Amino acid sequence: MESIGRLAGGVAHDFNNLLSVILSYTEFALDELPKGNPLVEDLREVQKAGERAADLTRQLLAFSRKQVMQPKIIDLNGIVSGVEKMLRRVIGEHIVLQKKLAPDLGGVKADPGQMEQVLINLAINAQDAMPEGGRLTLETANVVLDEDYAAKRVGAEPGRFVMLAVTDTGMGMDPETLAQIFEPFFSTKGPGKGTGLGLSTVHGIIKQSNGHIWTYGVLSASSGAEALQIGRAHPGEIHLVLTDVVMPEMSGKRFMDQFLRDRPHSKVLFMSGYTDDAVVHNGVLDAGTHFIGKPFTQANLTAKVREILDGDPHGTRTDR
Repeated sequence: MESIGRLAGGVAHDFNNLLSVILSYTEFALDELPKGNPLVEDLREVQKAGERAADLTRQLLAFSRKQVMQPKIIDLNGIVSGVEKMLRRVIGEHIVLQKKLAPDLGGVKADPGQMEQVLINLAINAQDAMPEGGRLTLETANVVLDEDYAAKRVGAEPGRFVMLAVTDTGMGMDPETLAQIFEPFFSTKGPGKGTGLGLSTVHGIIKQSNGHIWTYGVLSASSGAEALQIGRAHPGEIHLVLTDVVMPEMSGKRFMDQFLRDRPHSKVLFMSGYTDDAVVHNGVLDAGTHFIGKPFTQANLTAKVREILDGDPHGTRTDR
């Protein structure tokens, strides 16, 4: 991979020199031609193609870590707000863009242009995962990573950090895809439909900025017993568990009681075709347990999960 990085960086550097000549002479020609000249539109297309090629070489340079950085203390809230209008055009009207920005956010040392590139690349990736529409959420927060948390994530260090989270309601990824998403030239798109450099570029920029990047995965199980085994074997944190109230072999409440012995900080959301009043009245669940009644829409579930993750783990709200 180091050799590929050197090769990509060298090619991008030489190609950038050629692009500088192409774009400069295109601009000279446009300045000389009158506005009504039929060649103007052709030259505009040459200019657009050159600019797209320049974007690609920037990705190659970021991947090879040879892009010239201009880091300074920046406010990520300002970066998010500044690129918001562009992101709305990128993702289209079928996707809702939502911001959750911490008002007291700390500063970070990074290249502002590269951080904009991170957001754009992640937004494009999210758009591909939501062809029928959905929600893209940009969130910032001040966080403190303790030693236990850092020990479970390669390269992470304990301390105070600023978090930038990009979350979508797309189809998700299987474990095989998830394991390769930051590899250069890896793409789930067909031939000619992607460079495979988007997320590897994001990874390179974040690492150059002395940051860390992870994806939040979904673990699935076909029974309570299997879920307990997965929970004990999983090395990372499990933020939330979604379980049915009535299941074969092991009830949802029994599963929850055993699961929380191993992971007392995980949050739990129950679902059932019965109303929350019925399951509480019959003693199946304790009053105040997080609950969502079937049938529910994707939007209902997403909103409920977000509410639980953001709120008190012992909250009392229920949705029917």
